[in-house]
Amino acid sequence: MTYALRRLLLTVPLLLAVSLVVFALASALPGDASVRRFDQKGTPEERERWKEERGLNDAFLVRWGRYVWGVVAAGDFDKSYIDDEPVGGDLVAKLQATLELKLVAMLLGTFVGLLVGILSAVFPRSPIDYLGNLIALMGISFPVFWLG
Repeated sequence: MTYALRRLLLTVPLLLAVSLVVFALASALPGDASVRRFDQKGTPEERERWKEERGLNDAFLVRWGRYVWGVVAAGDFDKSYIDDEPVGGDLVAKLQATLELKLVAMLLGTFVGLLVGILSAVFPRSPIDYLGNLIALMGISFPVFWLG
């Protein structure tokens, strides 16, 4: 129990560190969000006003802190820079598709694993056993994204 609790408590600083690194990498990308937002059509004054409204002119740690606080306090993942729509809806839609894919993959992996394991146990040192070992080795060796 204490191990599980300790691991659960370590999740919080890990999530903060990951969010900081991702936020820093996104901030270091070349280009400007206002240029993407206005698609080269807005005036520099419009772009600057939009950046000021969104808080994009604030210091990096201030922007990151505001983002983390929004996520923790209200579940607000901010708005898209392109169309000003909340990002949370897109995340939920993507998460649903991801969970469906994960569920199918787990069911398929369990079924194939049990079938191959049973056949290998029933026919030890046979071609079926060697084929089962080969399938298991390939399943472990191939990159997950390739199998997906």
